Amino acid sequence: MEKKAVQLKGTKDGIVIQLSDESGYNTLFKELNDLLEKRPNKQINETVKRTPVTVETGYRILSKEFQEKIIRVIHDKSDLIVSKIRTNVMTNNAAEKWKHEDEVLPLSRLIRSGQLVESGAHMLIVGEINPGGHVEVVEHAFVMGQVKGTIHAGKNGNMKAVIIGCFQYPAQLRIASSVRTIDKEEALTIATRLSIAYLDKENNITIEALDQYADTKSIFAAEKGGR
Repeated sequence: MEKKAVQLKGTKDGIVIQLSDESGYNTLFKELNDLLEKRPNKQINETVKRTPVTVETGYRILSKEFQEKIIRVIHDKSDLIVSKIRTNVMTNNAAEKWKHEDEVLPLSRLIRSGQLVESGAHMLIVGEINPGGHVEVVEHAFVMGQVKGTIHAGKNGNMKAVIIGCFQYPAQLRIASSVRTIDKEEALTIATRLSIAYLDKENNITIEALDQYADTKSIFAAEKGGR
């Protein structure tokens, strides 16, 4: 059975509305409206105390505008009131507590627009990163697939961090504080190959074919803290 984009559940902590992080915004909004319209014992009356509900967004960051829209719909079409919006996106503090800084976090999934995936160490992604998808890692980022979204490696200032993947338009690559955007013309020459992005001596992001990169062994031998 196909998983619904919006589900309402009762838990020991109260009522929860779960929003699928794999569904588009239009689908989420439509199914939320349908769910609230069918909700039994719906009571829209300001004299009646509303029931608190937690909205869970999974591995997706909702814009402030969309959050306000969700809150308004729930308030206008049900007896519920949003008490909190909860996400599974890892915070910086949680990333810093990752048990091993040199651990490679494996992830097999598609990173969709609006989704953010973080790691306090290295990350290996088997899948694609769509435009609007974000990956942020403290160390190196390895993607076995197409990169069309944003990857930030060395986000804590590690200038020896690298990014490996098939970079396509309109990917944005970030290493430490340096940024490089892949335009359509460049994508024509590099999109079909596995490439490595790293900082050169001028701290500009350089891209090479991975099979021609001469210093592969140094990727995991780099000292922490940058140059």
